[in-house]
Amino acid sequence: MPVHVRLARIEEAESFCEIEDGAGMLFTTAPGYEWIAHLGNREPEEWAAAIREKLCWAADNDAGETVGVVAARQAGADLFIVELAVVTAEQRRGIGGTLLDVVEAHARDNGLRAVTLTTFRDVPWNAPAYARRGYAQVESEAMPAYLRAILAEEATNGLPPDLRCAMALVLQQ
Repeated sequence: MPVHVRLARIEEAESFCEIEDGAGMLFTTAPGYEWIAHLGNREPEEWAAAIREKLCWAADNDAGETVGVVAARQAGADLFIVELAVVTAEQRRGIGGTLLDVVEAHARDNGLRAVTLTTFRDVPWNAPAYARRGYAQVESEAMPAYLRAILAEEATNGLPPDLRCAMALVLQQ
């Protein structure tokens, strides 16, 4: 299904929370990870912050419905992906990859060093999927302070550190 990716609009922030909530339901199909589907997600203000920075993109289908969204924030010379979510009915159709293409192009076009994220190590549509795109796990000795802080905050919010990892797609050395 072709999608059109565009910069998100501030009035969409609340609807992005709904997309994120629905997208998280995919975890109900991952044995041992079902509990993640019921964790709290971002607040509208978090989406709005990325929108104001022009670091939030929405994917619309041919009918003009938003079917996916990605938010990022700049962290020094890196672009950190805060969240990527695709509506449940449209998952596993390449929409997430299309959104990643836009984020990666933005980082390249702006001379950034890398695109980074945190994710689950063993969930098939998490670290293994990013690895297929060229992302590599960031080892602790090479991890920038901001990624350490994000992983620590995730642990404080109930995400077991042994299940999480930071990954990077290095664009420039």
